[in-house]
Amino acid sequence: GYTASMANSGTPGRRRWSSDEEEALRKAVIKFGPGSWKMIKHHEPLLVNRSTVQIKDKYRLMKGDWQLDKENIEDRTEKCKEIAIAITKEKQRKQLQEAEEKWKREDIAQMEEELKKLRQQNGNEQLALNGLETVLAKHRKQLEMQKC
Repeated sequence: GYTASMANSGTPGRRRWSSDEEEALRKAVIKFGPGSWKMIKHHEPLLVNRSTVQIKDKYRLMKGDWQLDKENIEDRTEKCKEIAIAITKEKQRKQLQEAEEKWKREDIAQMEEELKKLRQQNGNEQLALNGLETVLAKHRKQLEMQKC
């Protein structure tokens, strides 16, 4: 950590970079740009006890990791896009399937209604036919009685 002897000497001592400092450096480089070491040192509270040379050297060491991070992020971004497309297609497929099922249910309901009407019509026609057969039977009987 930071000691009183470091404060008195005016030069920061050698110490390991914490993960918080590394993250602060990442964000500061994004904000101020690489090469703006004085701006980074003076505007990032976690880095005020680091020299501009330390900040620059750490950036150069971390830069390779950042490139890997960038590639990983690009890979993950591409995978996320592919997943999003697949999810969208699946949602569209389900919506189409649901719409088709709805149309089929509506068609079935309409057909059942038509069938009900036809049965009712057929029932009415059957009654009329029965009535005609009764009248016909009466006329036949009358005709036969006249023959006798």
